[in-house]
Amino acid sequence: MGLTLLPEDIILNVFKNLSNPQSFSQASRHLYGLSKEPRFKAHWLVHHFGPRYALYYAILRMPHLCNDALLSTLVNCGAIVPRYLVQMIVQSYNGPRRYSTDIDSTSTPLDDATSRLPFTGYAYIVSHAWRHYGDIWDARQANDFSLFIKYAGYRDPEYRNMDLLKELIHTYGFIPVPLPGAPVMRNIILLARDEPAIFAHFSVPFRCDRLVRKRTWESVLLFIATYTSEPREPDRRALLFSAINRCLGEGPLEFDDKAVFKTTFVDTFSKQREEHPIMAILKQVCEEVTLTFSIVEAAREILEARNLGWYINTQLAGFLGLERVERIGDGMELTAGNRGNNSARSNGMWAWS
Repeated sequence: MGLTLLPEDIILNVFKNLSNPQSFSQASRHLYGLSKEPRFKAHWLVHHFGPRYALYYAILRMPHLCNDALLSTLVNCGAIVPRYLVQMIVQSYNGPRRYSTDIDSTSTPLDDATSRLPFTGYAYIVSHAWRHYGDIWDARQANDFSLFIKYAGYRDPEYRNMDLLKELIHTYGFIPVPLPGAPVMRNIILLARDEPAIFAHFSVPFRCDRLVRKRTWESVLLFIATYTSEPREPDRRALLFSAINRCLGEGPLEFDDKAVFKTTFVDTFSKQREEHPIMAILKQVCEEVTLTFSIVEAAREILEARNLGWYINTQLAGFLGLERVERIGDGMELTAGNRGNNSARSNGMWAWS
C-alpha cells in the first residue's frame, strides 16, 4: 500500500530496474494501471535493452502493443530507430491478414512479429525513418547488414573501410539483428577481436537473444575446431579466445546458456560430415572460455542422450575420462584397443561404464 503513495517518478525508477515487472504490476490496481502506460513500458525497454535495441525487442516481444503512442514515447526516451531494422520491417510487413493465416515455415521471428504490428506503429516507423534517413536503401538496394559485411572486409579485404562502418553504426544506428540466414557470426567474432570498441555496440543481443546465442556457440565451436586442427601462433590464439569471451560476455540474461550450448553442440556436430576433434574442442572450451555453467556437466548430459553415434559418443566419453563405452544390446565395449573397429559403428544406443 505504501508504494502506491509514492510519486510516479519514483515508482517509474523502481519499475524500470526490475528484470521482470509483471509481479510488480500485479501488486495493486494503481501499479497495474501505471505499468500499462507507454511511458512505463518505454523506460523499461530502454533501460533493459539500451537505446540501440529497445525498439527491436519491443517489436519482437510485444508487437501488438507497438502502436504510434508507444513507439513515439520510446524515441522520446532516447531509443534509436536503426535503418537496418526499418529495412527488415518494410520487407516483412504484410499487415494483420498474414498473421491470421498459416505462417510460412520459412518466416523469421521478426516476420511473425511485424505481422502483428498495429498499422499506426508501422506507419510511425516508416515516417520516422523517412524524416531521418530519406531513402532507406542505398543505390544498389543493399541492406545495412550487407554493407556491414562489406565494410568489415573479412570476406573481401579490398572493401574494408572502418570509416564507413562507423558511419553505418553511428549515423544509421546499425544493429546486427535480425541475423540473416547466411553464416555471418564468424565476421562478428573477428570484429570483436580486431575492433573491440566497435563491437561494444553489438553486445546486447549476445546476452539476451537465444537465437543470437545459438549462432554464436555454433561459430565458436567451429572456430575452435579450426584452431585445434591447424595450430596458430599463441598471440593470435589468445586474441581469438579474448574475442570469443567478449562475445559470450557474462552470460545471457533470460535463458539457460547450458541448454543453448547443448542444443547447439548436437545440431552442429551431428550434421557435420567430417569428424571434428571434439574431445580437444571441449578441452579448449573448458580451459579458455569463461562459462556460466559446467562444461563437464553439459557433456555428460549430452552423452546421456545416447543418440549421436559412435564417434561423437566416444569423443565425449574421452573428454569425461570414462574408461569405455558399451553398446547396449550386444555388450560390445569400445576400449583403446577396439575403437577403430568399424563393426562398432552403429546407430545403436550407447552407455558408459
